[in-house]
Amino acid sequence: HVAPHAWLHALFPPISDSQVDQIEGEMGAYVPDVFRDFLNLANGFRIFSGSLSIYGQRSNYERTIDSVWQPFCIVTPNTIERLPDAADRHFFIGGCSCDNGYFLYMDRRDGKVYRCSRKSIEPLHRWNSFPELVVEESSRLARLFDESGREIDPNQPKVLRTFFRS
Repeated sequence: HVAPHAWLHALFPPISDSQVDQIEGEMGAYVPDVFRDFLNLANGFRIFSGSLSIYGQRSNYERTIDSVWQPFCIVTPNTIERLPDAADRHFFIGGCSCDNGYFLYMDRRDGKVYRCSRKSIEPLHRWNSFPELVVEESSRLARLFDESGREIDPNQPKVLRTFFRS
């Protein structure tokens, strides 16, 4: 349940193309166009109390009131915390730490988005595009919470339990 003065959702202000270029420099890899366009609209978000997070550029790690309201860093899962079985074409874009956690990654070749565990790139679910992921998951999560931000059924997992089979 979200406290009376807390936020159920956080949407971070957009970043510029030059800031996206900086992300690419730090990662040593390009950001797919669809995600670059997203970052120009919003520098990531956290919805339903962190049930789904889309990463963005984090400008600092200070612990001041204003500095804590930033997205999770998109560079970290694409570099120092990158899954060992990830290929160069895999671009990590988000995830969640709830219910044992998961990562979301985009395949740079075709733009499809996958959910995987925090241990392996093995796909557990697939969406045909980044916009499809955002629409489907936000709609699904909206059905799990009431208008006050309380989970309707706390025993209902927030993570989609279907498994992808190729």
